[in-house]
Amino acid sequence: ATGRGNDQVRFERYVNVLDPDFKVYAPWRDPALLEEFPGRSQMLAYLQKHGIGHQIISQEKKRYSTDANICGLSNEAEDLESMETPMTIVNPVMGVWPKDAPDTTEEVTLKFESGRCVELNGKK
Repeated sequence: ATGRGNDQVRFERYVNVLDPDFKVYAPWRDPALLEEFPGRSQMLAYLQKHGIGHQIISQEKKRYSTDANICGLSNEAEDLESMETPMTIVNPVMGVWPKDAPDTTEEVTLKFESGRCVELNGKK
């Protein structure tokens, strides 16, 4: 758990329902970790220094966070907190902006096994 935001609160709440004595480690509440890594740019620099790849697209340049799941992506925080900031600063990783979408429809078939998508349009 990160220790920031709604996901952290939900995670801790559900864990505490199952076992009130269970402790959740939240890195963003760890003073030693915060001293070494006050933000994402320091974490990314650490990964790069140690040759550890990551899949975050230009995260260092992004001033918002992205959470993903099978239903899509959500973007929030930093620059997006301002009503003055247009949503178009977000790079639509899992799709395109409506103005860039084709004018035709496409039917997609997904096959799931144990909760994971294993096939898209008949291709594994």
